Amino acid sequence: AERIMNTVDALLASETVEWDASPTASLLDALEVATSILDPRPEALEKMTQILVSTVGGGGGTAGIVQNKADLDRAANILDNCLNLAMASPENGVGSVVAVAMLE
Repeated sequence: AERIMNTVDALLASETVEWDASPTASLLDALEVATSILDPRPEALEKMTQILVSTVGGGGGTAGIVQNKADLDRAANILDNCLNLAMASPENGVGSVVAVAMLE
């Protein structure tokens, strides 16, 4: 999960990546896979939510990459999965830092 998140984060942060079309579907595919194998540590959940915010809002040269309701629904489902992981984790929820990241 960490490698997937790092790759998506690097792609979003890169100003040299040229997108032929909206990358949202592929990025969301990657984040869905990462969420399915994510270790529910607070640090991992915070990182996932920050990357999800960048994916939805755009990062680097991809500002505003969510172009339809279906992509936004997928992003909301990923966030819901993160919340479920947090609630099932040994910490039984999220701390303030993760909660703020999830609400951004």
